[in-house]
Amino acid sequence: MRLSKSGYFFLISLLLLITSTTGFAQEQIKLSTYLKQLETQNDIRFSYAPEAIEDISITPTTTPDLQANIEYIKARTGLQITKINERYYSVNAPNSIHIVVLDATTGAPLPNANVMIADQGAGYTTNAEGSAYIPNPTNTIFVEIQYLGYQTVGLNLGPVEYNTVVVSLKPSVDQLEEVLLQPVFTQGIYRTNDGSYRFNTEKFGLLPGIAETDVLQISQTLPGVESVDETVSNINIRGGSNGENLLLWDGMRVYQSGHFYGLISAINPYITEDVFIYRNGTHSRYGESVSGVIDLKAMDEVTDQIHGKATLNLLHANAFLDIPISKKLSVMVAGRRSLNDLYQTPIYNSYSERVFQDTQITNLATPNDQSDLNTSEDFNFFDISAKVLYNPSQKDRLRLNFLAINNNLNFNQNLSNDAFELSETSELNQENIAAGLHWQRTWNSKWSSTVGAYRSQYNLDAANFELLTTEFDTQGNEVISFVGRAQLLYRHKKNVQWEAGYEFIETGVTNSDQTTTPEFRRRVKEVLVGHHLYNQLDWNPFNGKTQINAGVRLTHYPKINEYRFEPRLNLHQKLGAGFALEFHGELKSQSISQAVAFQNEFLGVENRRWIQANGNEIPLITSEQWSTGLVWNKRNWLINLEYFEKSVEGISATTQGFQNQFANSAALGSYQVFGLELIVNKRWRGLGAWLGYTYSNNDYQFDSFDPQSFANNLDITHSLRAAISYDLGRLSTVFGLQWRSGKPFTLPLGEAPSAIQDTEDIPFSAPNAERLTSYFRADLSFKYIVLDKSGYTLKANAAFQNIFNNNNLLDRYFVSQQIGEDQFAINQIENRSLRFTPNFALELSF
Repeated sequence: MRLSKSGYFFLISLLLLITSTTGFAQEQIKLSTYLKQLETQNDIRFSYAPEAIEDISITPTTTPDLQANIEYIKARTGLQITKINERYYSVNAPNSIHIVVLDATTGAPLPNANVMIADQGAGYTTNAEGSAYIPNPTNTIFVEIQYLGYQTVGLNLGPVEYNTVVVSLKPSVDQLEEVLLQPVFTQGIYRTNDGSYRFNTEKFGLLPGIAETDVLQISQTLPGVESVDETVSNINIRGGSNGENLLLWDGMRVYQSGHFYGLISAINPYITEDVFIYRNGTHSRYGESVSGVIDLKAMDEVTDQIHGKATLNLLHANAFLDIPISKKLSVMVAGRRSLNDLYQTPIYNSYSERVFQDTQITNLATPNDQSDLNTSEDFNFFDISAKVLYNPSQKDRLRLNFLAINNNLNFNQNLSNDAFELSETSELNQENIAAGLHWQRTWNSKWSSTVGAYRSQYNLDAANFELLTTEFDTQGNEVISFVGRAQLLYRHKKNVQWEAGYEFIETGVTNSDQTTTPEFRRRVKEVLVGHHLYNQLDWNPFNGKTQINAGVRLTHYPKINEYRFEPRLNLHQKLGAGFALEFHGELKSQSISQAVAFQNEFLGVENRRWIQANGNEIPLITSEQWSTGLVWNKRNWLINLEYFEKSVEGISATTQGFQNQFANSAALGSYQVFGLELIVNKRWRGLGAWLGYTYSNNDYQFDSFDPQSFANNLDITHSLRAAISYDLGRLSTVFGLQWRSGKPFTLPLGEAPSAIQDTEDIPFSAPNAERLTSYFRADLSFKYIVLDKSGYTLKANAAFQNIFNNNNLLDRYFVSQQIGEDQFAINQIENRSLRFTPNFALELSF
């Protein structure tokens, strides 16, 4: 059939009407929504200014092809879309310039970089994708890109219709504290040129026996860092006790470091981004420690999108959220809680057996004779960490921090028969609550300042009921510290940095005891105020071949009339061919320490009570330390050999945990330790292997004891750790070994336990003259990425501690036991390590 002109016109109009109707029937959506769909479908990210596209809507296409969709968006909206790399694309509108700032080494975006326009006093800050948008200028302008720890880049930008500029920043030599060598042991652990170690929890890899990141367990992989009893609450750095360490979380001192009486860290790893560990040559800003410093820093960037993590393992549940409130304000919160009140898993039973062995809890729960005594324990723990981040301007950063840690144990006893029923509950509660506020301002490219204050409070409360004897004991330990801090930072050149600061520290410590048999009550409170000034100069001369960190700390305690002048020094000198020579030295002091109690106190569970220097029977503790070493870092090898010597004066016998003839002494003395540390690390693509070895000799000197010199309770002569890891992409695994020589202990006189006349009258042989058998443990860990999609990741982790089920001996001591009306015998007590302990965890990140 042949159509007329009017027929052709009618057919064409009908087709246009159908096409038009179909088009209108397909709903338009926001461009931002469409871009998120493309991100999910193609595992990419678009970087754009939200205000530039907020009013744009678009009709989605049906094609799955990414490039076709990009061209379609460009044609429909007039926007320019530029490919930055395989994952990132930039979107910008006409009359604007899109600047993308990336790390030159990793290619990762750098959020909160400063984009400064010269001669205009104007500046912009990059978002979470490293992007900033500035108006298209009418004339050529000069822009500086600045980011802390990176070299500043300047460039000229002229008027163009579209422009996306990618700027890759290289690490700068002016961030002198954290010049990184290479990953050590696993991804996320770095050794710096000042001899310290940095852990980055976001990049952290896998370590043997650890199912999820535990910042204090990780520290024990380093040579010179031990725990003689497998806990994180008793970390011994180069022969020092745990009370000689300074533990900080975002500048706030933490007095309680562990959950489950030290078997896991009380610091939530999800809100904690970086951990710095110093064994010697510490920065002059750090005081109040004579051994090591563990400085934990929470994430510190305002986010523009919500993200978080959640983990469930066989011991506790953990969750973290980072929530944007506005462009200048965001809130982070993390919380963790034990789950044993819901269900008891093999790891909980293993931990309970380890913690409560040979205590009142286990002894009464398993009596030797027939009895109507029933016992049960109710244990739980939790921690909460929060941080408010507010950037009122491009130069100002305001931060508010909060931390709460709690361990609670109730031990219930019930005795009943046909005639009567008795019931009592003993309690042990530990908590640490801290809050802090600080303000940082960047005045210009050279000057910045920080002022802040925090308050930290630690409480330990215990009530111990003896149901069969009706004895009642209560004990308490409270620490309240207030710190005011001001700091000024000046960068004169790219290789010179000067820092000065002042700290006001007021610390009050209260110890209380009450008993009914015999009736006794005591309450002692000591308050000490300290004024601290510090100066630090960091210098990288000779084109970065030499690094010098030199500082001094001036301390004054008016109440006890103590003045301290404490220099600190780090020297790193490159020799060529991958070799470098290092020297570290320091003088330090501290006014607060931990007294250690054993045996019958606190249900028989070992506890540590803080005590304050008073200038009399408890003096200021002081230390001197120096070390020198050789480093070779080349071809993915890192070898570091270091010799050290340390002397600590003013220690009290009450802080050392003696369990021999000196158990009830309050004498003052010192200890001297020297040793050698070795690290060997090698990486081949997905395969890594490392070895850490420490030799040390650690001796006490107490002039009032006989003998005056003998081995330190923490003297571990040889310690060796080795591991091998392999990364297959989705699946990672690591196998590790630990071996160390046994710690010292003291035998009673005689070959066998003998009758004695009094509970305090145990005859001992030479102190710490014997050694426990060697400690050996093998651990294994796996990590599998179940899902890795744009926007969320699901991981499954498995860890197996002590896979050969070795029954390692951690401690041996002797107590008297009544065997008759006027007769006592010596009873040998042994503490054993964790047996084979599996743990599994599911981790969701979004």
